[in-house]
Amino acid sequence: PTLRVANDNDKSPLAFRMYDNVDVYGGFAGTEKELAEREMVDENNDKVARPWKFKNETVLSANGFNRRTDVNWNETNKEWTFKSNSYHVVWFAPLPGGNDFLHETRLNGFTIEGGYSAQNDNEADVSFMPDNGAGVYIGANAHLQNCIVRYCNSKGNGAGVYAVKGGTVGASLIYNNVPTGNGGGVYAEDKA
Repeated sequence: PTLRVANDNDKSPLAFRMYDNVDVYGGFAGTEKELAEREMVDENNDKVARPWKFKNETVLSANGFNRRTDVNWNETNKEWTFKSNSYHVVWFAPLPGGNDFLHETRLNGFTIEGGYSAQNDNEADVSFMPDNGAGVYIGANAHLQNCIVRYCNSKGNGAGVYAVKGGTVGASLIYNNVPTGNGGGVYAEDKA
């Protein structure tokens, strides 16, 4: 299934929001009773299932993004171009001014796509870092695992993932993300 960030506002800081100590898992058909029952795909027939490739893909998509019509290759600039109405697809940190996550928290088994934190928007709430982390903005004690992050564009750093305070990314595939700044895939910054 594909889940979309929904809002009528086309300048949206809304995102799928993660909460401290609440792990969220995708990749299910809906009949499983155990996490280990998620079915992996051996797409290369080499008897190796990639940790991000689930038979039942669960997609978290930006508001106003359609991968079939909004993803284009710019031959002149040799880069992908895409737009949506979401600064971030997943906000994996406390709300601005809130306390860091105290417990290890995981987002596992999702495809995240279409973030566009290149808004050039004077109305953007800068506390939500509207220029960084178009796919995922991730903070302390937050762990992105077994995920795909693709087709995200940021005016700043970390088009796919912007990680602060030790947020981690593991066993994930991150590709076709375009930053104006640094870190097309992942940008890690040690902010206190």
